Amino acid sequence: MHDQPQITLRGHGASSVSSLCFLRKNLLVSCDSSEQGCLLLWNLDSRKLVAKLYSGDESDDSSSERRSSIHNGGLFIDRFSTCEDKFVYQQRNGMSVYDIETMKTVSFFETDSTGFCQATTCDNLVIYPHKSSSFKIWDHRCDPSTTMIFSAFRAETDEKHGMLCSLSANICGNNLAVACGMESGNIFCHYFSSSAVLTTVTASSMNSLSVGTDPVLCMDLIVSSGDDESSCVGVAGLAGDALEIAQKSRPEDRGTIVTFKVKATCIGDQNKPTLKLRQRMSTCEVGGTAAGGKPGVACCRFRKDGRIFATGGWDRRVRVFSRSGRSLAILKGSKESVTSLDWNPWIQQMMATGSADGRISLWDISF
Repeated sequence: MHDQPQITLRGHGASSVSSLCFLRKNLLVSCDSSEQGCLLLWNLDSRKLVAKLYSGDESDDSSSERRSSIHNGGLFIDRFSTCEDKFVYQQRNGMSVYDIETMKTVSFFETDSTGFCQATTCDNLVIYPHKSSSFKIWDHRCDPSTTMIFSAFRAETDEKHGMLCSLSANICGNNLAVACGMESGNIFCHYFSSSAVLTTVTASSMNSLSVGTDPVLCMDLIVSSGDDESSCVGVAGLAGDALEIAQKSRPEDRGTIVTFKVKATCIGDQNKPTLKLRQRMSTCEVGGTAAGGKPGVACCRFRKDGRIFATGGWDRRVRVFSRSGRSLAILKGSKESVTSLDWNPWIQQMMATGSADGRISLWDISF
């Protein structure tokens, strides 16, 4: 394994790559946070751009670049695990579902979100931010113009926790677990009945965990290994001010990467999530001569098999860890902050990262 990327793709100019996703084995889609909201589709076999969509452009099939209408800067892209021909695309003012073959919008609705929190998917569901500290759940098989989108749920119960900064979800046993990363450094986890979610949602059980004092900028949940399918393991990345972190007396409190476990606890006739901090890891060195470092973490993602995960940092590094939190590699090929990443579910050792300077890097992660 090399600490430099195998392939570098350039198409977003100087705009930050806010999200990217493998749609197929050889197909990668990426978006940037610029006002014009550029969405790019890459063929990895030819290493060429095959589609480019701009905000506000009308479809023009005669153009060498297929164009469609998208709405403001991009925040998030993801494939559906249960649907191979569509993907979801989140913009500042709304949510779209696209057909992969035609790159046409299948559906669009406004989200009424006021921040930069990215949405997340789980099976057929899209969990997306609503206003500043709430989220909604939508089944992409339902027409948003005729079907009521599920009621908004507050990510937390106390305004002191600030804005909703990140979301992640997975199925834990018979429950849909939705983790909410807050501006205060707390993670709130909601449990919903996975069968009820597809029809109506009226209440959830909730619990929380404090993982720091900085905003939780990114998270990922994966089902626990072995026979314990009723629990999930999570990874989260926090923002971090180097000077403040350097002043913490205990080195173990300086980490901006944390892993945690979510487990169902039966209380009466209801399952309630229990959260436990597992480990805290650091990024760049802070304190002394290294006080100018940038320890914040912008993105994190487990590989499909759950054995390892990667994080992208403000310090321009990609870090790879084992599930237990052991450091496996530090990749130094990025020239600016690493802002997005995804693993190729068809090629286990392939990972893509996007950075603040608009570059997309493809890495060979062989362990």
